[in-house]
Amino acid sequence: MKMGKIAVTPNNDKAASHSKDENLATNTIKKNVKPKYGDAAFLEYTRLIVNHPNYFGMPDPFGEKGEIQWEAPSNRASGKFKHTHQRRYEWWKNKARSIGIDPDTEKAWISKTAKLIHPLGVKPCKKCGKEMELSYSYPNEHFFSRVRKLNYIDETFELSQNEHIVDLLTRLDDRFGERIYLDLPHLFSTKSITIPDISSNLEAWIEYLKEQYIPQESRMLSPGAMANPPDRFDGFHSFNRCCRSIADKGRTKENLKSYVTDRRVFEYWVDGDWVAADRLMGQVRTNNIFINEECLNAGNGGLHPTPCQADHIGPISLGFSHRPQFQLLCKSCNSAKNNRMYLSDIISLLEAENEGHTVISWFAEEVWNR
Repeated sequence: MKMGKIAVTPNNDKAASHSKDENLATNTIKKNVKPKYGDAAFLEYTRLIVNHPNYFGMPDPFGEKGEIQWEAPSNRASGKFKHTHQRRYEWWKNKARSIGIDPDTEKAWISKTAKLIHPLGVKPCKKCGKEMELSYSYPNEHFFSRVRKLNYIDETFELSQNEHIVDLLTRLDDRFGERIYLDLPHLFSTKSITIPDISSNLEAWIEYLKEQYIPQESRMLSPGAMANPPDRFDGFHSFNRCCRSIADKGRTKENLKSYVTDRRVFEYWVDGDWVAADRLMGQVRTNNIFINEECLNAGNGGLHPTPCQADHIGPISLGFSHRPQFQLLCKSCNSAKNNRMYLSDIISLLEAENEGHTVISWFAEEVWNR
């Protein structure tokens, strides 16, 4: 079994299937039920998805009043739909196997499955209704930081992370002409993607971006909506890129800036050596020793762009300690893993515990020791 590269601070003190009773087959939703979501485009989208054959057999598609159960949070403590999250997780496993993806060996299997079975490739935003592609088609701050360094780009040229990369490239061509093509290879290149020789014209570059670059999920681009199965019926966050930083309180710019001091530590009151763990997380982001390391899952095939992120071997959202010991995962793998665990995670935690480290917080210790 492959054990991944571990980022660790040495010599620290102890620190840390489907349901028979589905009514998915019906194409009608009970009338006079007040919708949970406000945007008309998103409401229409949910109706389309819940009745699409790609999602046949999804557990608990409707609530007791006939409303669509779009969300299946993992923290439901009681009620008829307490286990919907886990039941849907099993549904996603079976769906993955049915399309040739092995959930037991492929680390990002659940997000891959969500992307492959989605019938449209686009979805409207829950908040504003703006339709965005699910592929990595939108420039992010990594890309813009390079664009701003071009000596002919100034503040009069608008940059928006909600603009499709093809539309941005078209505007660059209209404004700056042929000179932009000399810089495009530098703008798009990454450690894992080498830009081939491409003709200096808009059509050639658009074809390359659509057919080759976007499918590789470059770190210079981001998706219109992040994968989020089994929490959402369609497997994607309800808020698109356009509104997530506004509508999702946990994704505000202020919160994202504070991530080196992991806000979840304080939310969940977990044990651990917070100072040492936060410092190591910062080092993983900035120190070249870590920046050049590959993803834990690099040997399993697929694309794993660097630099990697510091992944808690034991998710602190489940009560594991915030310890100065992490494994390195690329952004895609880390996002796909969420608060789930690999078998190798369990083995690593048991080994750390045998060495005298406290891997679990006091309030979750009884469950861990069972």
